[in-house]
Amino acid sequence: MKGRTPAQAAEVYTASAWMLDPLSPPERFYLDALARALGLEAALAQQIEAAVAASGAA
Repeated sequence: MKGRTPAQAAEVYTASAWMLDPLSPPERFYLDALARALGLEAALAQQIEAAVAASGAA
């Protein structure tokens, strides 16, 4: 997703993780593919998912 800043990429990923919590296998696949498309490092994606889980979002 070219043209996005790293902060925008993290926001898109956060919104998706928040909407999909808890994850089913197809949703896990989607988030992994989204992180790659956004250019997010795996550690940042994990931090975002941990924050979403801790917030009790779903």
